[in-house]
This record gives sequence, C-alpha cells and structure tokens, in this order.
Amino acid sequence: MAKVGRETFAATFTSIQKDLLESYLKTTYSADAITAEFADPSKTYMVARNRVGEVVGIAQLHRAQNHPCVQSQAHEMAVMQKVYVDTAAHGQGIGPKLVGSIEQLARKEGIKYVWLRATDHNVRAHRLYQKLGYEKKSEIHEKEGPYAWTDYIYVKHL
Repeated sequence: MAKVGRETFAATFTSIQKDLLESYLKTTYSADAITAEFADPSKTYMVARNRVGEVVGIAQLHRAQNHPCVQSQAHEMAVMQKVYVDTAAHGQGIGPKLVGSIEQLARKEGIKYVWLRATDHNVRAHRLYQKLGYEKKSEIHEKEGPYAWTDYIYVKHL
C-alpha cells in the first residue's frame, strides 16, 4: 500500500522540489505512519489487487470529517482521501471500483455525504469524480514555501 501511495503521489506532484517531496513521502508513507492509519478506527482503506496479489490501488474513508461547504452533521459526513491507482493499472476501471466501494461502505454506515479534495492540475481525478457524480462546491488556495496551488472540494450526496 505504501508503495502505491508513494509512487502515485510522486508521479502526480512532479513540480514539488525533490527534497520536500522525499520528506513528505517518508513521513506520510512510512511503516509507522501506515500502521497508525490502520489503528485509527475512524479510517478504513479499500485495496485493489491485481491477479498476482500486488496492490494496484488504494482509497481511504475517514469518518466524521465535516466541511463548511456541506450543511450536515459531522456523523453524516466523511472524506474520501488517498485515492491512488498505480499508473501501470490506469484505464482498467480500478479508480471507479475503489470509489464505489468507499461509497457503499459509507451508505452502509449511514453516511449521507462524501467529500474530497483534488488539486487543480490533477485533471484525470477531476474527470473521474465528475463522472461519478461528485459536484465541485468550493476551492481552497494553498501555499507552502515556494509552492502555491488550488484544491477543489467535491461533494456527493449518497
């Protein structure tokens, strides 16, 4: 799982300075970080594997995460994050299946809204989320060091 997250994130965010990217990937996708993610009961991962059992995609549901652009109570909301598909597996329908699995789990748990953030230059992700019924509700302008970007907030009522 960590490998898919690291490689997909690095391939998506190629404009980030190499040392900053490496630092982020080491802390976010270390064995300790992944273990902590699994220990958190508010988070659930969905994992896609290929025919030989290798992880080719991941997605996470993080419960009770509200956002100001959604008028609902926190227990009715969740954020979908860390949706990554190995670039070698693109075009095989893995992304939509992972998102569908996250939505199915959310519905089963009584969650009414799923929201997510997608960075402005990730056009492939924008197309996927819009195709799957997510609506762009707002945007957040971020800046860290020399980097500035815009994240779009997408929401889907389940």
